[in-house]
Amino acid sequence: MKVMILGANGLCGTSLVPLMKELFPDVELILIDPDDEASPPIIRAEPKTEELYHVLKSFGMGRGDVLIDLTTELVKLDVMQTADSLGISVIDCTCCELDRGALSVIDLIDDKLLLARYKWQVPHVAGAGMNPGNINALLGMMADRYGRPLDVTEWEMDSTIPFEWDGEGFATWSPQEFASEFSDESTFYADGHSIVFAKGPPVDNLLEMPNGEYGALCQHEELVKWAWTYGCKARYLYGYTPEAMEAIARNIKAGLELPLCRKLKDRVPTGGDFIGLRVEFKGGVVNGSISVDNGDSRVSVGSNATSYLVACGVVAAFHILQEDAGVGINWPDDHGEPWINFLTENKLCKIVVDKIENKS
Repeated sequence: MKVMILGANGLCGTSLVPLMKELFPDVELILIDPDDEASPPIIRAEPKTEELYHVLKSFGMGRGDVLIDLTTELVKLDVMQTADSLGISVIDCTCCELDRGALSVIDLIDDKLLLARYKWQVPHVAGAGMNPGNINALLGMMADRYGRPLDVTEWEMDSTIPFEWDGEGFATWSPQEFASEFSDESTFYADGHSIVFAKGPPVDNLLEMPNGEYGALCQHEELVKWAWTYGCKARYLYGYTPEAMEAIARNIKAGLELPLCRKLKDRVPTGGDFIGLRVEFKGGVVNGSISVDNGDSRVSVGSNATSYLVACGVVAAFHILQEDAGVGINWPDDHGEPWINFLTENKLCKIVVDKIENKS
């Protein structure tokens, strides 16, 4: 089997490649990345969406092979349909496209639109990274156990400190992505098929998280997927310490431009990434979480905890493709129990699900 990874030398790819070699040693990896500093066996290239058919053909890929898309630029539905026409399965780590944002996930979850436009030949997995991805699978496992979610609060506490730390500003894995999420004027939460837009950017919409800290209300594509699938309310809170929050708001409002942090050269950052769920069901409340520290031996030098969790989601998706995926678009929450079991059995990260709590 051939597996092509687009974005193999980025933060997520740096964690994914060693995991693929460890867990699936028999596959042939084709590694592609546009980074000028990429070295063999990584091939320096940046295929466009419209060029993808010819790129896949040029590497002799066909039925039974897999394309892993770690990019934000490519149009996700077009990538899946192009690969599908050759019998190639696709795993994408995000449904969010750079130009269209989180709402581009609607293209992939509207069954009537999909059936009207295309008949699938092989299985694919959409939104396989951390969030969306593993956290979707965790919610899917909870739904299997406790019924339909009514209200979902996803919250993330990222204490990663990158190598260009100035002692004041940013505790994040990617300054550019971080600035984009926190300053976006169109942040929202989801309620069924409705998108409810907040007034002002995330840094002006701080809400208390279950751990007592405050998080900014940020848009994320998994909110749309959950609300659309379960008919529930869903929100995402991105949290830092109060000191970091103040610096974040001050610098963003001052119009600070930040570079994209692709790789942390020869260093592993400090801190870690904790992503939690607080889910209301008819019978009560369930808490769950997925986390990893940057000091974990499996977090590759040059990557970080958040990117490593994305890689964990991709290898779980690859496992699902081999074992239990049906033709068409598969979602992590469709395979919640086996997805989470794969992560747990391979000790890839820490996963906790609290027993159900009765409402007071």
